[in-house]
Amino acid sequence: MATKISDFYEDSSKKFTITIYYNNVIQDIRNDTVTMVLKRFTTHASDTPDLSVNGDVSTAGVSGQAIFTLIPSVTNIKPDLYQLEVNWVRADNSSYVIHRQMINVLNRL
Repeated sequence: MATKISDFYEDSSKKFTITIYYNNVIQDIRNDTVTMVLKRFTTHASDTPDLSVNGDVSTAGVSGQAIFTLIPSVTNIKPDLYQLEVNWVRADNSSYVIHRQMINVLNRL
């Protein structure tokens, strides 16, 4: 997964898809869990995430796609610099960090 997730505004909607490969093969993730987590950059690793959302793996999971739909009530977090991490937990409970980046939650005017 080499997708960069773009910055977004507080209290706004955002939709994106992540495709999961393992050994260069698209995975059937319909029985798995894919979660996106945001934590403020200044937060300690053990602190509770500011945002945590499970992707929809039933719609296109057979093609390895997790679809994330963020709505304003979910993105109602403080504008700041965040660490974003996407975690894939397979049905057998093996767990992988499949994406990590810094992202800005921007101020609305």
